[in-house]
Amino acid sequence: MTEAGELRAALDALRAKLDENFSGMRNLLDDKATSLRTLIDETEEAISKQNVAIAHIESTIRSVKWIGTAAVVVCAILGALGVNKLVSDAKDIQNGILIIKGAALSTQESLVDRLELEFAQLTSLDEFSARPDLTSRISALSMKIQEISWTVDEQNRSTYYLVGEALNYFIANDCEGVISKLDRVKESDRNRFTYAYMRAACLLRENKRAEAQIWLSRAAGMSADRRSLMARNAATLNSLYFARQQHNLDLVGEAIENFKRITKDDKNFYAAYINIACAYATLEKFDEVTNFLKKARVARNSDEVVASIHNDLDRPSDRFFEKYVRDYLKVRESTSDSEWKGKILAALHF
Repeated sequence: MTEAGELRAALDALRAKLDENFSGMRNLLDDKATSLRTLIDETEEAISKQNVAIAHIESTIRSVKWIGTAAVVVCAILGALGVNKLVSDAKDIQNGILIIKGAALSTQESLVDRLELEFAQLTSLDEFSARPDLTSRISALSMKIQEISWTVDEQNRSTYYLVGEALNYFIANDCEGVISKLDRVKESDRNRFTYAYMRAACLLRENKRAEAQIWLSRAAGMSADRRSLMARNAATLNSLYFARQQHNLDLVGEAIENFKRITKDDKNFYAAYINIACAYATLEKFDEVTNFLKKARVARNSDEVVASIHNDLDRPSDRFFEKYVRDYLKVRESTSDSEWKGKILAALHF
């Protein structure tokens, strides 16, 4: 072989070696690229799942941000767990969600308890018509209960906000609307005083005394402190309705004594003074009516006494004060007349 031929053969061998080496490098790079792409895909999927979980947590936190103290507690717990750990560990994310749901459930129960306490601020549901401040607070609490209930598992979700919504119908003398709201309350939410008491109060207005007494008995069994007096007061009012219907003056007298016992237990129990006045109006002892309306004024104020008389005259089921106002106070204007309130105040010397 010539020298030139040997050189050509050496070059061909070198080219073949280089091709072999470059082929191996390309395969290696292709394998690495494939592995890297797989790792990137897996990482993106993991990040996507974590983002969904984080969004769930953020959404839940936003839904309970108005909770106040409870929200601070939740955030402190999440901080203690460590945000980085929650993001990097799906199990911890689920634990965080459970913590938030637990706090939401606790807050829901607390709000329902607060709603019950707001209803117990007064001595009867009739008084709320003269207290828009309390009515507004109850409406706000009802909205909060409804809002947070959606962050609670369905089996623990409260519908007690409907009781708060029913109050507006009660004030408007729309008992059909009240009962419609109360019928939508879950069975598990019905074992509370205000539910039973409100249902009984509407049944009394509809002259369904026997059914009302059943619910009043339930309310009495669920109550303590002032709420027990509310139940006693409503039960005695039921007896007064019956006594008036039967024209039984002895039963009217018994009702008066029962109302007076309530005022001995709580000298500021406004509704009992109003009901004593109603009973004396039934007996046409109008001086005593005025006497107990003035005692009601001491327990509350002039405007609320006038509002109670107004509500009584506007309800066909009541109208205890009709003859007293017309024949004794000599006020013959309609309750819708702009001068009616002033004339009542003047006649009562308030």
